[in-house]
Amino acid sequence: MLDFSTRNRDSELMDNPLVEDKVLKKVLEDINRTNRLLSGNHVTLGSMAKLVTDYPQESYTILDVGCGDGTMLRKLVLWARKRGIKMECIGIDLSSKGLTIAKEMSEQFPEIRYL
Repeated sequence: MLDFSTRNRDSELMDNPLVEDKVLKKVLEDINRTNRLLSGNHVTLGSMAKLVTDYPQESYTILDVGCGDGTMLRKLVLWARKRGIKMECIGIDLSSKGLTIAKEMSEQFPEIRYL
């Protein structure tokens, strides 16, 4: 059994600027799979629905710190589009390679910009 009593302080592979593109893509795919399996995306979308209901506004700006490949931002934009909600999203990540991947995957999403 793994010992989870102490926090691992090792650098994450995906934050390493020297990581190969194909390895980074695999890591990001694994994170997306985990979010699907553990309902992470569903939790975020449910929270957004509550936010919009409780605090109706003309538009919303969402900041995703550690956005990875931007999957969650794209899901948020699709959710907002279906409901006619104006939304701007900003994704920030340490990995410039990850941001390049996110930009490529988000070409059909002018509501999203990456920094």
